[in-house]
Amino acid sequence: MKAKIADFGLLRYSEGTSVAATRVMGTPGYVDPAYCRSQKATPMADVYSFGVVMLTVLTARKAVFSMEAEQAAFKDPHLEALDRLVLQLARLALSCIAMPTASRPSTSRC
Repeated sequence: MKAKIADFGLLRYSEGTSVAATRVMGTPGYVDPAYCRSQKATPMADVYSFGVVMLTVLTARKAVFSMEAEQAAFKDPHLEALDRLVLQLARLALSCIAMPTASRPSTSRC
């Protein structure tokens, strides 16, 4: 399975470099906290946003985060009853929002 996302329209980066934005923009909960702190757009910020979107779809709930992304809770009692594929997607989504950013999967794995 391979996800395809054309553009979130928020972060821009060029191959091999990071670009500093003039301000942070995006929907709260979907923007990578590391981007908010550093103001540097990277592919890992897109991986984070993709993970949040997947969790939103899987749980049918809006993304709600505390001050630290590590404390984000996506706990749904119905998730236990879902098949193996959905659980794999949930694990991938959680890995996409992992902190620190270096522990997130590459964009090719998503």
